[in-house]
Amino acid sequence: MAGPTTRAPSASGLLRTYARELRSWLCEIAKSYLIGGVLAIIGALALLVAIGIGFGAAFHVIELRYGTGVAFGSIGGFFAIVAICGLLGGILLFKRHLPSAPKPYRQIEDLKRSIGAQAVSSLNGNEENAPANDPAMRILLGAAAAIAIGWMASSLARARVGDVSKPE
Repeated sequence: MAGPTTRAPSASGLLRTYARELRSWLCEIAKSYLIGGVLAIIGALALLVAIGIGFGAAFHVIELRYGTGVAFGSIGGFFAIVAICGLLGGILLFKRHLPSAPKPYRQIEDLKRSIGAQAVSSLNGNEENAPANDPAMRILLGAAAAIAIGWMASSLARARVGDVSKPE
């Protein structure tokens, strides 16, 4: 008497779990970019306000000492340098490497176990879990048959080409 059997996941179920993992991976990347972008914008705005106040005071000091033209030139030049550094830093952040997409190793292992469990149950005479009753097994059997037919056809074609090319 056989013990209780658990139905192994089908190919479509395994595909759905992989799609769920892939969607989760993409959502994590999007979420990290969104949070990073919002924090960068908030930080940049706060920094600009603080720098603006500081430069207002520096402008006043330079204007009193060297005149209005020199004050505008020095403050404008400094902002140009800050802008260039900010642009380069942003470009470098967007060029960073992304984590690789999740591989379907777990789903493939589950599929292998599913096929093995179905083969064993069909050998034991359990028709409920026979390979012919599972859609994933039907697809795999069909693919195996197609590969076998293609292999036989290519073998025959090579044999005929070999016969034609041999002079007698």
